[in-house]
Amino acid sequence: MNLRAEHMTKRLRQSGILLILGLFVETFSLLWSRPMAFIVFVGLGGLLMAAGILIYLLSLLPSRSAAR
Repeated sequence: MNLRAEHMTKRLRQSGILLILGLFVETFSLLWSRPMAFIVFVGLGGLLMAAGILIYLLSLLPSRSAAR
């Protein structure tokens, strides 16, 4: 595997882990019936999901070393 593929694989793995963690947090907050559950759902779950999506999208961009 070349360096670009290894870097992309690492980023995709990080992205997947963040997305799965975000889904777990959101699932467990739906089972919780307190006002704090909404804050956890949107705050922590949404943040993890957004970070996972952002890392995924950034992994699709070519790296600076590969562009040269």
